[in-house]
Amino acid sequence: MPAELTPIERARRALTLQSVDRPAVGGGFVTNARALERAAGRDSFWTDPEATLLAAYRRWQVDVIFHMELPERPPGAPAPPLITEPTYRSDFDATLDPDDFNRPEDVVHYVNSLPDPEVAGDAIDHRAEYAAWLKLVTVRQDAMPDILWVPGHQAGVVRFMWYMDFGFEPYFMALALHPEVVERLFAIEAARAHHRNRAIARCIRENDLLPVVYMGEDICDNRGPLARPEILRRHYFPHLEYAFQPLVEVGIRILWHVDGLAREIVPDLLAAGVGGFQGFQEELGMTLANYRALRSPGGDPLLLVGSVSAVETMPFGSPDDVRTDVERCIDTGQPDGGFVLMPSSSLGDDVSADSIDLMYAHARAYGSSLVL
Repeated sequence: MPAELTPIERARRALTLQSVDRPAVGGGFVTNARALERAAGRDSFWTDPEATLLAAYRRWQVDVIFHMELPERPPGAPAPPLITEPTYRSDFDATLDPDDFNRPEDVVHYVNSLPDPEVAGDAIDHRAEYAAWLKLVTVRQDAMPDILWVPGHQAGVVRFMWYMDFGFEPYFMALALHPEVVERLFAIEAARAHHRNRAIARCIRENDLLPVVYMGEDICDNRGPLARPEILRRHYFPHLEYAFQPLVEVGIRILWHVDGLAREIVPDLLAAGVGGFQGFQEELGMTLANYRALRSPGGDPLLLVGSVSAVETMPFGSPDDVRTDVERCIDTGQPDGGFVLMPSSSLGDDVSADSIDLMYAHARAYGSSLVL
């Protein structure tokens, strides 16, 4: 067992599947402004959200912050300059409006108007992407030098959530009726993501940055995949694998944010290069124990981040329920290493400040009592 580690050392070791002195604890998903104010000892979150958030997470003694979910901003409150992450993911087309897409043929027409994948990939500026990743990580980390920072949803990925741009009905009808056309869209995204990830991988290696990227696409709802798995396997996942190739080849682990009932496609995500999961909804039947039993195609344990229930335990559970769920997650997730305790999703106004305080306090107390 290593000697007592600093929070950044503990988090970095946990995220790279090394031994730790106690289980790492993560922050970034508390969106209850009153709980943040109380933990930070401040009167108004929006007076200085940057300072309030960091003071709260320091009070809770987290080791790592993933992304940075904010409470709902009231009308007129200014957007905080650092917490609101710059989006270095190049938006494919910021002018898209779902109101312009009424039929699957509208999606087909749009996709057919796009450049070939090779042209789209060649348009990526490697130097700019390298510099953008370095800035993304270092600007935030410099502002919170005592807690590890993991940015979210910034590396290259093949977008599945085009339903946000085309609307649900036109998009999924196009995917069902014209899968080869929508696959062209996935291929274009994959070419762009592949080139972006090549630059990001080089930046991580040359600057000794954390060899983990955190991303995800909402492919499932509570009933399962939003498209038939066979369609995804034929038309989507091969392109996701190509997009991830530059990261996987140099040993950079992909931590995937997964929502909904993903059981059917978890093997496909692993085959595409995903090396860990965050955010799984255990209430739907795929538990932390199920994920812990899985291995990567190379036989490695998975990196797991979670999963105290943000749906049941945290809003409705008693103090004993919170303690029990914390202990269950640590007992299940920690033995093979590569584990960070966090709530399964955002903790909003339906979760009391007392429950949030207790979750973090018991995670530290129980984790410190273990012999790792």
